[in-house]
Amino acid sequence: MNTIEPFLRYLQYEKKRSEHTLTAYESDLMQFARILSANRNPQDFFELSNIQNLHHNHLKLWLRKLYEEGLHASSIRRKIASIKNFFKYQQKIGNLTHNPTRKLLSPKKPKRIPHFVPERDMENLLNNIQWKTEFEQLRNQLIIEFLYSSGLRRSELLNVQWKDINLNNQLVRVTGKGNKTRIVPFNESTKNCIQKYEAYCQNHGIKNQVLLVRKNGMPMYDKLLYRIVKNALLAYTKLAKNSPHILRHTFATHLLDHGAEIDAVKEMLGHANLAATQIYTHNTLSKLKSIYKQAHPKS
Repeated sequence: MNTIEPFLRYLQYEKKRSEHTLTAYESDLMQFARILSANRNPQDFFELSNIQNLHHNHLKLWLRKLYEEGLHASSIRRKIASIKNFFKYQQKIGNLTHNPTRKLLSPKKPKRIPHFVPERDMENLLNNIQWKTEFEQLRNQLIIEFLYSSGLRRSELLNVQWKDINLNNQLVRVTGKGNKTRIVPFNESTKNCIQKYEAYCQNHGIKNQVLLVRKNGMPMYDKLLYRIVKNALLAYTKLAKNSPHILRHTFATHLLDHGAEIDAVKEMLGHANLAATQIYTHNTLSKLKSIYKQAHPKS
């Protein structure tokens, strides 16, 4: 009996995890199985007959392999979380009497400073970027505007439906992590993009309940959105990283730079706790220190 599938169904239907999260869990678990099977026996490690025999030394072997592959601490932390949650589930449903991952320690999470697009570069990107066709111009411009003006995760934007958008009040209802819903504002520029894109879709018979679609009317997929944003950032910025999440970082950083309350930014981002939002204050504090040095006579 394969024990991965029931676990993934549990995550999907009871925990309401996203497709992206499910894919990551499955990948981590399959890699875990391959490493231990290669060092124990040719059988599938996730057979229930074998899962009972796992102990801490096997986990140490798996971790050593991850470190030997040169994985970043963040990737190792995620994989450990995947394995821990898997074994918690097995214990919960009675397949295990003890949890061998209980004493498994994750590497310390390094302090990170989020990358973001400087305001001048962001303005240049929004005002000048050109796409091949009229449809791509309208849709892709909307993607960039929406991500920057509302700080959505790309999975959240992909799931936005027309019924979620309130154009008059410039608000969008977003379903985030853990299936939690929040209301996020967007700016006048994004409103204009939505209206132009909507008019084009209506005039060309492109119909779907989701906001973002391909030219054939089918919903946009994750990799396409990622590629659109990456190419836009590559053309107009000098960042080391170029992903849709950079625009989320940019949204939060620019709000805080202009005096937004951190609690309000937390709510708009859909963070569960304030600590997740506080990483964006580093850039704001650096800016304040620079202003202080320039302006204070004793600095």
